[in-house]
Amino acid sequence: MTVETRIDTSVLAPCSGGGSTQETFDSNMGIGMIVMGYDPFVKTELAEQLYVTLSPTLEALLSQADVVSLHVPLLPETRNLINADRIAQMKPGAILINVARGGIVDELVLHDALDTGRLSGAGLDVFASGLPPPDHPLLGRDDVIVTPISPERPPLGKIVYGRLH
Repeated sequence: MTVETRIDTSVLAPCSGGGSTQETFDSNMGIGMIVMGYDPFVKTELAEQLYVTLSPTLEALLSQADVVSLHVPLLPETRNLINADRIAQMKPGAILINVARGGIVDELVLHDALDTGRLSGAGLDVFASGLPPPDHPLLGRDDVIVTPISPERPPLGKIVYGRLH
């Protein structure tokens, strides 16, 4: 399944728990994306200053977003936040990005969503297991981009960059 996405008409949906929200909103304004967000801690006034439309619920946001970007802490209430039910609520062909913590996304469900074409891609710099083994089912896929969370994790970088070069 090939999905074409125009950046200038795409809806980016950062889901945050506070700290990085403004940086995420700011960094995507320059590429012309429509930015909708869900963060229960952000005031409407701040969102308006950043030209962001706040969604009242995560579920409402997932159904409208072309790209969902996760920026939440790993807490008991956010473990497997993106599970089968939430992926079913996402726009068909959406892209999921997790730059938060491993454990926020149910990786087996993500794998299935990519296999079935429910999602068109994923970007990950974290895994539930920490450093994934080389045979992790999300590694080596054309529809998944994996980057190291920091330069201090070279084994993951070698896995990723070895595939790209």
